Amino acid sequence: MPRPKVKYITINTDASFNPEHHTAGYAFTIVCDTFRIKKSGMFKTHPETSQQAEIMCIGNALSTLAAQPEVPTCDCLVINTDCKGAMSEINYQTTPL
Repeated sequence: MPRPKVKYITINTDASFNPEHHTAGYAFTIVCDTFRIKKSGMFKTHPETSQQAEIMCIGNALSTLAAQPEVPTCDCLVINTDCKGAMSEINYQTTPL
C-alpha cells in the first residue's frame, strides 16, 4: 500500500542554551495534513553553543519524523528556526521523505 502524499510537512523548532552550565532544552512541532507532533525536553548531550543546541533540536525533530510508522511523502519539508547559522549547517536534499 503506497504512503499518503501531502504538499508540505512543517517543522517548527526552538532551543534554549545556558552558557554557564552548558545545559539546554528544546521544543519542536511537526505539522502536516495527516498528523501533528509536539515534543520538548532537555538534551541528553550537553551542547557547547546555542547554535549547536538549535542544530540538535532540528536533528531531534527530523529523527522523530523519520521514526513515525506512516510518514507521508511530501513535496516540501519546511524547517522554521530562529537560528540562521543552524540552517547554513544543513545539507539540502532534493529527494522526498
